Amino acid sequence: MPSLSSLAVYVVKVRKKNHRQKETLSSILGEHDLLEILKKYFAEIKKESPDNEGSKIILRVVRCIEEGRSLLGTVETGEYGIESVLCHRKTRADVYKRTRDVADMWPFFFHFHIPDGTDEGILIIQRRGNYGIRQVLYELLAPRFEKQFSDLRLRIEPLVLEKEFRKLMRGKATEVRYCRYNRSSDPADSVEGGHEEKYGTAMLIFKAKRGRYFNLARQLRDVVTGEPANEVFALEDNDFKFDKVKVHLEQNGRPRQVDLNNLKNVRSYLPITDKLEELGKSPNDFDSLKAIADELLQETRKQLYGRAGE
Repeated sequence: MPSLSSLAVYVVKVRKKNHRQKETLSSILGEHDLLEILKKYFAEIKKESPDNEGSKIILRVVRCIEEGRSLLGTVETGEYGIESVLCHRKTRADVYKRTRDVADMWPFFFHFHIPDGTDEGILIIQRRGNYGIRQVLYELLAPRFEKQFSDLRLRIEPLVLEKEFRKLMRGKATEVRYCRYNRSSDPADSVEGGHEEKYGTAMLIFKAKRGRYFNLARQLRDVVTGEPANEVFALEDNDFKFDKVKVHLEQNGRPRQVDLNNLKNVRSYLPITDKLEELGKSPNDFDSLKAIADELLQETRKQLYGRAGE
């Protein structure tokens, strides 16, 4: 298991299907509270312990508690289908043989915060090295939500914290690129029933005049707080269809390109390994993870709502 741990922050939203309009999370459709909905879903997941035979991943809820307008706990997930042995580091002797039906379960802390009267909630998830559970949680929660509310969609989207946004905004936007990726086959290239795939990229490029820059502060803020880049940078009165939006920036005299459809390079991960070691705690210690996550939650609340929590 990776030894380095961090906390990742996400925004939780509920949208109408095929529409950008967001629902108030504590009164979805005027009567349903997302916090109560999530409590019900986690109770179901805890009872059934899902097993995805396609990906060979199992998940179980080992702790789930309610605290004010928050739902927090620990889930364990692991992959099976691999045979291996556990070896004692000193004697080099095999101490356990792992069969294909045994999964090495990793615990992950989570904290859903659903304030009253807002259209954006907060999810904080523990990561271990490059591993997280955002996708696993989404694939468990979203289908249940869509089954209950066919005209609505649950969204869990990455949030870039203000300090990371400020780093991004130090750059001056010099160029916006709208990219379309084409994949087609030409019948003329067919040989003995086969064909050669043709790939290409089409771009629509907007460049600022020499010595001047685009003012994209509002658009970039919307994207890094979870709005879809293709909607924020939608082209008006233009039929060009695009897959991605890329912005070219100058930062400290050096060029930088940011793919707004993939913000992994500016995503906020709070390293917590050193803090846990200072406390003499392991990455599995729930109370320590909760205390660190509470501090991060207050910072995130100020960014999203302009105020900290109670």
